[in-house]
Amino acid sequence: RPPPDTAPLSDAIRRLQADIARLAERPAADPALTAEIQRLRGMIDALTRRLGEAETAMRDSRLRDRIGERALVAVTALRAAAEHGPFPGELEAARAALSEDPAAKDAIEALAPYAEKGVADAGALARRFDLVSAAVVQAARRAPDGDWLDRTVERMSSVLTVRRVESPPPGTPDAHVATAEKALAARDVAAALAALAPIRDAVARAAPDWLAAAEARRAVDAATTRAARRVAAILGQDR
Repeated sequence: RPPPDTAPLSDAIRRLQADIARLAERPAADPALTAEIQRLRGMIDALTRRLGEAETAMRDSRLRDRIGERALVAVTALRAAAEHGPFPGELEAARAALSEDPAAKDAIEALAPYAEKGVADAGALARRFDLVSAAVVQAARRAPDGDWLDRTVERMSSVLTVRRVESPPPGTPDAHVATAEKALAARDVAAALAALAPIRDAVARAAPDWLAAAEARRAVDAATTRAARRVAAILGQDR
């Protein structure tokens, strides 16, 4: 669809502004004159809004023409590459394709710290979490400032940690870890981190490397999703 022509709206606004200027030169005591001036000002406000909408539509139309399918291809390739490893080439291609759009550019730049080395995928994070989940539960159960009895129990429990995997009581470390495991099995790293949020300090103590990798994965997923949504908005697609 061709962009709207804003010239008629601009001309109408100028004519109304000239009418108001002429009316304002007359005595202001006339109530009818005051009402007419208010009516004309209301028309100017409405036309100004329409003009702004038309100019925005023109900019979006020009942006679609310049970016087009090239941006969609670039962002799709970027998302696929960022799933499993380094993606410096795909990042540069997306930068070039979306350099004219500030919102998309912000999302792309958020990926820059991770491009050279890449981040662990959801499957790898799930496997790694299996190895540290018992330590996380143990760290979450540990009293932060315990007496000698607490420390003795802690040393004993470090030999063997027993977890309730099936139907653990809600709100317990076992429950948070079990929910995170289910989310990771569904490849939803953001949901897993949300499940672990109440015991995040324990996760940070027991599995700092896993936590850093999971947060990097979440950041990359969020940025690529933002970029894809922005491209869809530019192209006028519902995704």
